[in-house]
Amino acid sequence: MSTRIWISVAALLFSLIATGCANNVDGASQTQTHTVTASAGVGGSVTPTSVSVVAGASTALAVIPNTGYSIASVTPTGCAGTLMGNTYTTGPITADCAVAASFVANVATNTFTVTASAGAGGSITPASVSVIEGASTVLAVIPNTGYSIASITPTGCTGTLTAGSTYTTGPITANCTVTASFSLNSYTVTATAGAGGGISPGNATVAYGTKTTFTVIPSAGYTASATGCGGALMGNTYTTGAITANCAVMASFTLNSYTVTATSIAAGGITPASATVAYGAKTNFTVIPNPGFSIAGVTASGCSGILLGFTYTTDPITANCSVTARFAIGVATSLTAGYGHTCVLISAGTVRCWGRNLYGELGNGTSTDSTTPVTVIGLSDTVTALAAGDSHTCALTSAGAVQCWGRNNYGQLGSGGTTDFTTAVTVSGLSGPVTALAAGYGHTCALTSSGEVQCWGWNVTGQLGNSSTTDSTRPVTVVGLSGAATAVVAGTTHTCAVISPGAVQCWGSNSNGELGNGSTTPNMSITPVTVTGLHGLATALQAGYLHTCALSSTGAVECWV
Repeated sequence: MSTRIWISVAALLFSLIATGCANNVDGASQTQTHTVTASAGVGGSVTPTSVSVVAGASTALAVIPNTGYSIASVTPTGCAGTLMGNTYTTGPITADCAVAASFVANVATNTFTVTASAGAGGSITPASVSVIEGASTVLAVIPNTGYSIASITPTGCTGTLTAGSTYTTGPITANCTVTASFSLNSYTVTATAGAGGGISPGNATVAYGTKTTFTVIPSAGYTASATGCGGALMGNTYTTGAITANCAVMASFTLNSYTVTATSIAAGGITPASATVAYGAKTNFTVIPNPGFSIAGVTASGCSGILLGFTYTTDPITANCSVTARFAIGVATSLTAGYGHTCVLISAGTVRCWGRNLYGELGNGTSTDSTTPVTVIGLSDTVTALAAGDSHTCALTSAGAVQCWGRNNYGQLGSGGTTDFTTAVTVSGLSGPVTALAAGYGHTCALTSSGEVQCWGWNVTGQLGNSSTTDSTRPVTVVGLSGAATAVVAGTTHTCAVISPGAVQCWGSNSNGELGNGSTTPNMSITPVTVTGLHGLATALQAGYLHTCALSSTGAVECWV
C-alpha cells in the first residue's frame, strides 16, 4: 500500500511540473483568474456577492435564508457546484460565472389563537383569529359614538396601534389575548354674558350625550335670553341639549320698558295720556285744572312721584304703573306748617295736608306719610283759618268752631283726653265763637269774638296763661289781660296777644326774654305781662321758636328775645 501512495504522489508532482512546463512553453508570465458573481432572491442572501478565483480552482459561497425561509435552489451559470447545508462549493472555475440562490417561505406546522375582547363603549374585531406561528395579525378597534380608545392591553403578545383604530400584533409565538378599553368623551361648554346680567358657571365640562345647566341672572330692570348648544331658557335656568362637541352658550339682556298710564278725575286734565319709560328712568306729566279748580293731588299705583306746580315727576320706573290727577273746587288761600307737615286752605273751605304723618297730623285717617296733598277728613263745616303746631293742626270753621287733629300727648287737640286723632275732632268748652287761632309746640290758643283768649294743651311754663303750670285737655281762659285781645300768636312755650288798641302782652317761658318785659327774671310768667319799649301801636304779631315780632302802625317791625 505504501508503494502505491508514493507512486501517486510522484505522479502528482510530475503532473504539476509538466503543467508548469507547458505554461512556460506557452510563454504565460501570470496566473489566470475568473470572477464568480453571486445573487439572492427574496428570503435570503449569498455571500460573498463577488469573488476572484484562480483558473481551475474552486470557491465556496455561504447561502443564508432569512428566518422563516429555506433554500429552494442554487443555480450556477458558467460553472458547476454542489450545495452542502448552507455552503455552495463550485467546481473548477475555467471562466467567469454566476451563482443565483432562491428561497421559499417555510410552511409552519403550528398555529396560535389571538382572542380579542372590548370593554363598554366600543368593539374589536375579529373576536378571535388563528395565526401561523411567527406571523402577525391585524385587529380593528372601533369606539362607539362619543367614546375614544383608552388603551389596548395585550397578554402573551405585543402590538402597535396605528392609523387611529388599527392594532397590529407582533409575530405570534403562542396563544394570546388583546383587550381594548374605551373612555366616554368629555367636552367643554363655555358660557359668556353681555351687558345687563351674568351667567354662571363660566364653563362646564360635560360627558358626551349628557346635558348641563347654567344660571342666567339679569340685573334689575333687564330681561334675559340665551342661545347655544341646543338649549332652552326656563326662568333663570338655561339647560343645554345633549352635548356632542365643544360648544358655547351666550346670555344677552335687554333693558325693560314700562308703560305709565295717566288719567284725570273731572275738572282738569293730565298729559300725555301714557308714556313708555325705560327701567330706572323718570317721566313727567303736566296737570292742568279747569278754571275755578285747583289740583287736589296726583295719586299713583305701582309707582310714586312728586307734584311741583303743574308738573308731576315720577320716581324711577320699575314696573307698569298708573297716575291719576284729582281736582278740587277753589284755589289755595292760606298755608300753615308744622315740624314736618304742611296744610293748605282751599277757597272752597276744604283743607289738604302733606308730609310727615307719624301722629295723624295730615288728618286723612292714616298715619302714613304722604308726598302729595291729602284731604282732611271729619271737618264739620267750611274752614276759614288754619294753625299748625309741632305735630298737630287746628282749623277754624265758618261757624266759629275749632277742630283739631294729630298729636295729643299734652291735650293740644282740646278733645278732653290725650289720645292722638288721625281725623278732625271738635274742641269743646270754648266760651264763644272763635275768630282767630294760634298753635305752639304742644299748646293751642283761640281768640273769641268777645276778645277773650282761651288756650289748652302743654302748660309747663305757664303758656296757657291761666295762672297755673298744669296741662289742660280743655280750653282755659287766660287771666290778667288788660283789655280785649285782637290777635294771638304762640311760640314754642310762650304766647302773646295784641290788646286793643295796640299794646302787647305775653305769658309763658321767659328764659330767653321771650316775654319782652325787659328782664329774664323770673324765667316764666303764668299770667300776662306787658311788653315794654314798643314805638307805636301793634297791629300784628308773629312768634318764632324763642322770639316774637310786632308790626306797628308806623310800619316798623320790633322784635324781642
